[in-house]
Amino acid sequence: MDKDARDMPQPLEDSTAPAIKKQRIRPIIKAENSTTTPQKLERGKLKVLFFVVAVIIILAVFFAYLRLKMRKNNPPSIQTVVQEPPLTGQAIQQSQIYTNKKYFYSIEVPNDYSRITLGTDENVKFQKISGEDVSTLQIDLVDVRSMQEVLAYYQTKTKDISPNETVALDQNTKLKKTHISNFAAFEIESKTQDQVITTILVKKGGWLYKLVATTSLPEEVNNLNKMISSLKIYDSEAEFYIDNPN
Repeated sequence: MDKDARDMPQPLEDSTAPAIKKQRIRPIIKAENSTTTPQKLERGKLKVLFFVVAVIIILAVFFAYLRLKMRKNNPPSIQTVVQEPPLTGQAIQQSQIYTNKKYFYSIEVPNDYSRITLGTDENVKFQKISGEDVSTLQIDLVDVRSMQEVLAYYQTKTKDISPNETVALDQNTKLKKTHISNFAAFEIESKTQDQVITTILVKKGGWLYKLVATTSLPEEVNNLNKMISSLKIYDSEAEFYIDNPN
């Protein structure tokens, strides 16, 4: 280009033309959807469920602890029951109701029988001393597993007889099926020269209620049988406390 051309004035830019500016490109961030997703709802439900289960477990443990503490603070008790005198003018008969709050049973015991402390709720004994003769009724709670063979033997011996029909085990021992407090039971009666021994076996769940009545007095056999017949074994703790609120 020659000198004259370089010296010529250059045309001015049109100020009215739109200016093109460089814009900074920013990443487009998609706004999070404000509505709760199904996954969040599910997680919320699980949290509530876990909380409810935890509360239930805590309450169950708490009430179990209270019930255990109550049992420890309430040992087996005896209450006296006075029967109304009959119109014939006979003497008033008094009896005691023994209640076992650990194994949920009760039994009526004549007042002339005293309770012998054996140290545990699993073993309870009552006795009457008449001169040189002693009549006793002992109640033991036994694990069924320790008596399985005996129970199976008695079951075999009585499978072909009716309830209250006896079968001889030996010369001095008789066996029969019976019911005590609505539970099936076995009754074994043994007679020796000096004593009459009656054994009752009542199965409830994993426990065997074993009652052994012993006397050398024929007149006491009837009293001991009445005591055995008065035994009440409860299906549940609730039923026990309905009949024995104290």
